[in-house]
Amino acid sequence: MYLILLILVMIAAAFAVTGAGAGAWSLDGAFGLDVAGAGWGVGALLVGVLGGAAAVLAGRLPGAHSDAQHPDATPPFA
Repeated sequence: MYLILLILVMIAAAFAVTGAGAGAWSLDGAFGLDVAGAGWGVGALLVGVLGGAAAVLAGRLPGAHSDAQHPDATPPFA
């Protein structure tokens, strides 16, 4: 339960920073980029969700795990 709450707090913090803008001391400010607002926040949220889903799906692909992690694998020094 604690881990889920921590993840939700991190998502909310990232969404808030994206929505409010990073500030003058950020790389955005150094390069003169204005990437703040609700649209950018929603976009960042969608990219994060899609990236997380891609990571989960990649882990479920056949052959994604080595033989050493497979429960039926023989020990290397048998």
